[in-house]
Amino acid sequence: MQLNKIIQLIIVISLIQGIICACHRVKKYPTCQTIGNCERLYVADGPEDFVFDQWHSPPRLIVSSHERRQPEQFGGIFSLCLTTHASKRLNRLGEDGRFKAYKPHGMDIRREGTHTYLYVILHDPNNRDQRFENVIAVYDVFDHDIQLIQVLENSKCLWSPNDLSVLPDGQIYVTNDCRTLTGLLFRRHSSEIAHYQPKTKTWQIVAKDIFYANGILAQSDRVYISTTLGNELLCFNRTSDGSLSDKKVIAKLKGLDNILPYKDKLLITAHTSIWKFLRHYKKKDALSPCLVYCVDPNHPSNPQNSIPIFGSDGTEISAASTAFIYQNALYVTQVFDPFILRCSPLNVTGRNQ
Repeated sequence: MQLNKIIQLIIVISLIQGIICACHRVKKYPTCQTIGNCERLYVADGPEDFVFDQWHSPPRLIVSSHERRQPEQFGGIFSLCLTTHASKRLNRLGEDGRFKAYKPHGMDIRREGTHTYLYVILHDPNNRDQRFENVIAVYDVFDHDIQLIQVLENSKCLWSPNDLSVLPDGQIYVTNDCRTLTGLLFRRHSSEIAHYQPKTKTWQIVAKDIFYANGILAQSDRVYISTTLGNELLCFNRTSDGSLSDKKVIAKLKGLDNILPYKDKLLITAHTSIWKFLRHYKKKDALSPCLVYCVDPNHPSNPQNSIPIFGSDGTEISAASTAFIYQNALYVTQVFDPFILRCSPLNVTGRNQ
């Protein structure tokens, strides 16, 4: 959802939950428990989401960037080399004026044959400040450029897309987070999950009745969904036609954001104070505490299946949104500020090793 709309929603939730009291406290998880030295790798404003491009040399992160404190500005797609840590803007080819504004959000990547395809949620592509106007742009990825090859549109299934996940065959799952402020006020479970079948070029809604869905990760037999305000990590069984069933709660965790796989586990970021997240949006120097969890989805009944492997009171990084592990280093990005945090060495012990 576009950030100016999100902030309105956060205000309502903060009032409802009574967490706008100045004495509100959030537990701090020391970074020294699991992390060595941390450094800031500057990329661009608002690097909210990234994906791992392992098919170009050297390996890199491809980053979705948008200055969300000034949503009228346009963003871009950047790369961050995982060897040199150099970043650069990727040239976008083939758009030919297709987008009147460029406001990227969630993204995913896949490989088919010799081609690497990047999928990017774009908000307000007509630059009319219309929250329900969204598309998914599909690009062919090269060393220094990305080439637009397809634009997916469906007003009924992309009404407020937050994140997406793409399977190897090109099937797409998308979270739609929230329709109205009134819905949040009465805690209506209005989020929907949309599915796209590339063989038939058809969209369908495959799950409903979720409270503020955010991150999503699709696998061959299941789909994981994080709920930021519902404070749950959900799992659905997935069938070959794309439909979802048998919703289960894998973990109950506050403020969940994006999901990425790590071995047979899940890496999930979390905002531990929605009120402080709001203050950080309004004032850059206000800290927003965050966590990175490593979750074992195969043992949902075990209370220790969700272990925080990194935490910050906002000093190292605020409003963390996506986490990724590569060669014993943890990369954490964020919603607003212009850097990705890299921490190494990483010591993920016990169940999450």
